[in-house]
Amino acid sequence: SRKEHQKSYDCYVKSLSLATSSATQKAAALRGMAVQLIDLGRLDDAESRLGESLRLEPGNDKAKNELEYIAKLRLMEVAKKINAAKEHRSSAGGGCLLLVTFLALCSSAKGLL
Repeated sequence: SRKEHQKSYDCYVKSLSLATSSATQKAAALRGMAVQLIDLGRLDDAESRLGESLRLEPGNDKAKNELEYIAKLRLMEVAKKINAAKEHRSSAGGGCLLLVTFLALCSSAKGLL
């Protein structure tokens, strides 16, 4: 549930703030925060936390995998928008598919570039 994901996120925030945390522990907390943010639908914020994690631990495969997952989620959103545009085109009978597809791609491309 959203409440549980938020509670987990808050725990990771608290662990990140501990002064005794090593860079490895901080990177792990940032990744944990990112996973919860993904589940909360906050992909931009999750990407930011993963970027911070990678600055502390460059090359961390877990962080890279989560970034790939976010990219896949965004591509799935684009596919949904394209399918919705196709359905709209068939019901509207007309030439708005190209424009709607273009707008869907533009709005989702931000996270992919």
